[in-house]
Amino acid sequence: MKTISLRTLVREPLKVKRMTRTGKPVQVTDNGKPLWMIFLLISSIHTFREVVSGTYVQFHSETYTSVFGYTVEVPEAFALFLFTLLLLFLPKVISLVVELKNGRAKAYGGTFRLSLSVLLEMVGSTLLAPINMMFHAKFVLYILLGQGVAWVPQKREASEATDWREAIITHATQMLFGVVWGVSAFILVPSFFWWLSPVIAGLVLSAPLSIFLGKASFGRRARELGLFLTPDESEPPRELERLHQHMEECYRLMQPIPQLRDDYGLLQAVLDPYVNAVHVSLLRQREGSHAVRGYFVGLRKKLLADGPGNLTHREKMALLLDAESMIWLHEQLWKEPAEKLSDWWRLAMRQYNVLTATPVTALYR
Repeated sequence: MKTISLRTLVREPLKVKRMTRTGKPVQVTDNGKPLWMIFLLISSIHTFREVVSGTYVQFHSETYTSVFGYTVEVPEAFALFLFTLLLLFLPKVISLVVELKNGRAKAYGGTFRLSLSVLLEMVGSTLLAPINMMFHAKFVLYILLGQGVAWVPQKREASEATDWREAIITHATQMLFGVVWGVSAFILVPSFFWWLSPVIAGLVLSAPLSIFLGKASFGRRARELGLFLTPDESEPPRELERLHQHMEECYRLMQPIPQLRDDYGLLQAVLDPYVNAVHVSLLRQREGSHAVRGYFVGLRKKLLADGPGNLTHREKMALLLDAESMIWLHEQLWKEPAEKLSDWWRLAMRQYNVLTATPVTALYR
């Protein structure tokens, strides 16, 4: 049983296939977020109407709840709140207790760090839940209206972290909705505002949260402090340890020539037979239309004749993900006369064959 880290919170179970107007069936798993939003809105509207009409009563002292046949002097709303907290957080607490009991805390950074990680994850999930709620409700609404829905590609490079402009544009609706909702509740029913505060806080702070949690420096700092660790990180398999050692040795022994550095991964995947074979074995075989195959043929020839600098990042990724293209590029690169190759590839082959006695990659060990 594993503790969920903040880095996994963005992997919500919402899976939306690209929507079209062709009448094809749509698969949507929304995890109940739109229903939760509807429930919150209806309860807010009902409370606001009672306040405006003068029929709102702060507390009904005669309204108690029954637990396992015993009458408890707790308002029904508060009892519902407590049971909701148990439903949300009890599994995480049980996971923590089980790991501590089994003596596995060391694999998660130790007892204190594991407990602190669980606590911080609870706070983070509480703030992120209303953000996901708004996104999921928006997707479901767009689907019902026949509009297209698609995920924006993730940015995995540290240099491509979310900036303020992008975050504000993405979360502007959520922040505005949270401010209006929170101010209205605070003016009309201050006590109701405090009940809504966890939801409102997540919406109002959605842009800063998106920027902060999207920074690679945050993850590195958390790892240095021993927070949000998993056994695969603290006790990695022997295969991964050897791979990391070999990669570090490769980078220590040989730094790529500056002209080759930007596309060094592509260079190895195309040029080196071992790297090419492993790379192709991990790709999924795909059959495209005649037009699609023609597009890839054009990209292959352009890559060899002009070099990767004349291809866009999207075009290079398309070739790297196409098994047929990677096989063709490797074979053709070694068959083509030097004069038919770009200067970039001639330099790459010169480094591979002449400057390095033994090709230096993580697979040559």
